[in-house]
Amino acid sequence: MFAAANHVASFCKQVDVLTCLGDFDSHEDLVRQSLKSNVRLKTFTRPGAPTTLKRRFVDPSYMRKLFEVYFMNDESLPPDVQAEIDKAIGETASAYDVVIATDFGHGLIAASSIDAFDQKTRDFWL
Repeated sequence: MFAAANHVASFCKQVDVLTCLGDFDSHEDLVRQSLKSNVRLKTFTRPGAPTTLKRRFVDPSYMRKLFEVYFMNDESLPPDVQAEIDKAIGETASAYDVVIATDFGHGLIAASSIDAFDQKTRDFWL
């Protein structure tokens, strides 16, 4: 998601990223340092969980990915956190010409989030 945001930021004036970080092992400093200056980050906290972390093991002789290990909690978010995210989607999406939702299936985007996108972006679906 952050790579996609940085890529889009190379040809857009402003990019907003809405994401969820864990309440422990958040890696927030690393995330913020990795983003281009025109990427604004809005974070929400997933209680009782770490920030999703993927470790890739690569064969150095061929630079091929051998396997990945994920540290994550992909359970549904608590209703109050999900409501905050959906509200932020509605407030943020309406300010843009294009909305890109990178959904990796880790529990951030729920059916209610899709409704929030739909209400604010009826003219655009990517």
